[in-house]
Amino acid sequence: LGQLMRGRVAISTLLLDRIVNANVHLMVTLLGVLSMWVVQIDAGLLWMPLIACVVSSIAGLFGAWRAKQRYDSPASQGSFVLCSMISNRNTAGTIAVFLLLGEQGYANARLFVAVNWPYLFAACYPVAAYYQSKAMRHHALSSNDADSEPITTSRPMIGWHTFLHPNLIPILGLIVGLVLNYQGIARPAIFDTLMPWLIPLNMWLFLVPLGYELDLQAIRRTRHDIPGLCLAKFILTPLAGYALGRLCGLSDLTLFTCVILCSSPVAIQAVVTARIFKLDHPLAMGAFMLTMVIFLAIVTP
Repeated sequence: LGQLMRGRVAISTLLLDRIVNANVHLMVTLLGVLSMWVVQIDAGLLWMPLIACVVSSIAGLFGAWRAKQRYDSPASQGSFVLCSMISNRNTAGTIAVFLLLGEQGYANARLFVAVNWPYLFAACYPVAAYYQSKAMRHHALSSNDADSEPITTSRPMIGWHTFLHPNLIPILGLIVGLVLNYQGIARPAIFDTLMPWLIPLNMWLFLVPLGYELDLQAIRRTRHDIPGLCLAKFILTPLAGYALGRLCGLSDLTLFTCVILCSSPVAIQAVVTARIFKLDHPLAMGAFMLTMVIFLAIVTP
């Protein structure tokens, strides 16, 4: 629907950003409270955030090795590594989990994706800063400009202030829901009826703006190592997630949730991060779109 609206309905980027931000800060936070309130907590479930970080880091190491083989430009290498590390678990992966496993699977998924933003700030931003510095140094050497400006990054490295980012608000929702769950307070029955409507509404508020902003022509203007990305996203990380889940003793439903989320495509945050740090963001945009198509057409079925 968002793609069909593109070119037919005039919607400002500012309005789209406000819709997405309101969805993150309000709707996702509310759903975090409601889902964690009734989730069946076992010891294995508490391993989910750690598994999410480890699997993303494994994909990032593979991406760094593959990028060094495929790309000469540090900017392109950095974008490829970010695409390997950053997965669209919060939207595409969670949709697949909800459709296949229902509300209990969705609740498990919320705990898995809770580390998305902390991991982005703590791991992905420093990696992007490293490749930006490398790209600037490469440019300075290739231009033989002895008087070039000192190499700096466009964003500071990780600091305490990054954990006050508004997009971390949903984590508070998870904590509140877990506290209510632990206290044994019953969730009002009305929410059993509302949840099957609220979760799809949450997905629509993500996907329609995303579809509206997609420029399908960008795929033709970018270079990609799609086999390498598919290997990282759809084979390596699900296998790593399955192995770690078994090692941590995850129950079947939790393990299935883990494997599905580990099969998620490249996230739009890879494109945003590449743009922030002046890397090859067209490459990231093309990789985001192509892996999303592969995820929808092949992986999810």
